[in-house]
Amino acid sequence: MTTDPPDDAANRRLHPLEGAYNLRDLGGLPTEDGGETLTGRVFRSDSLQSVSLGDVARLHDTLGVRSLVDLRGEDEVVAEGRGPLADRDVRYVNLPLVQEDGSLVSYLEDGRTVDLVPRYLSYLDSPGRTMLRAIELLSEAETAPTVFFCAAGKDRTGVLSALVLRLVGVQPEAVVDDYLLSAESADIILRERLMPSPTYAHHIAALPPEVYRAEAATMRRFLVALEERFGGAEQWALQAGLEPTVLARLRTALRG
Repeated sequence: MTTDPPDDAANRRLHPLEGAYNLRDLGGLPTEDGGETLTGRVFRSDSLQSVSLGDVARLHDTLGVRSLVDLRGEDEVVAEGRGPLADRDVRYVNLPLVQEDGSLVSYLEDGRTVDLVPRYLSYLDSPGRTMLRAIELLSEAETAPTVFFCAAGKDRTGVLSALVLRLVGVQPEAVVDDYLLSAESADIILRERLMPSPTYAHHIAALPPEVYRAEAATMRRFLVALEERFGGAEQWALQAGLEPTVLARLRTALRG
């Protein structure tokens, strides 16, 4: 886990809640043309299933959240629930990117380490155009602000975040820095959310601890693989079937 503390700019993007620990704004990130992403439009998070009523007020009333994109598998949603936001007037869309059912063990290299990059690349081939549909939803200004999330807010959420940020021109190293912010909450999410849950606990013991950490090298290698295999995020998206008009909307939503 990184030991570098988040800087002041990163701190301004963080919105820790009582019942969710990895919520942050994708605004305020530097772009390659010298600008930065807009704040208050798109947020990423760990699961919102355990948010308090105070958290609900902050999300709904203070941050103005109008849409939720849940990347958890259907079985996860049934077992873990949606939480109190289910009772508010917030659009909810479940887009299962992959079911976290212990299949990460197939990425064990030597019985001791896991290479997450092949796992991350596999998300790009998610069935039913799930990743593209998520990008489409994030481009819709009329239903913003939007929060997208999975269980811990690191892997599935991290890959979608990286794609979105690169699609709108955020500097690669800023994408890495954003990914690293998940290291700050990794331990508490593992201890208080994942390990006590029968949904996740049964396969946690089979995996090495580094699986649940956010390492800079992991995201850097994913971004390199994205360039080498597809020519970058934009080429991947267009080849996968994302409409150019959606890409333009996304850039408007996050860049103005």
